[in-house]
Amino acid sequence: MIIAQNKLATTTFIKKESILISEYKGRVNIDLALSHLQEVKEFHLKHNVKAAIVDIKNLYGSFAKVYGYIDDSFPEIIASGLKYSAYVLSEDLIIANLGEKLKETAAAYKLESEVFSFQEAAIQWAKESLKLRD
Repeated sequence: MIIAQNKLATTTFIKKESILISEYKGRVNIDLALSHLQEVKEFHLKHNVKAAIVDIKNLYGSFAKVYGYIDDSFPEIIASGLKYSAYVLSEDLIIANLGEKLKETAAAYKLESEVFSFQEAAIQWAKESLKLRD
């Protein structure tokens, strides 16, 4: 089920596993990114999301300006039930570095997180983590 969508990103929710998957594509647009993140945050706060996958493999450019919003949102999102986060990154240096920073930010909030090259691997990790630890 699609819970948020614009020209930059689409976020779907797999209710059975309680996994949220956000896919970002194209050139970064900070306004679109922040708008999308706000919709996703609102969904987190109203639903039981246990794992989130952020696929930025097909995103181009820097999204560093959204870190303040992400950092401010993590406490509420984690309090609402999020336990695992996975980041799907490309080999592009900007995306790889920014993605690693996302993982570090998540870890600072004691959120278990991993980085992957393929979305399928991230989904599998999230499913296994939920089965083993929840």
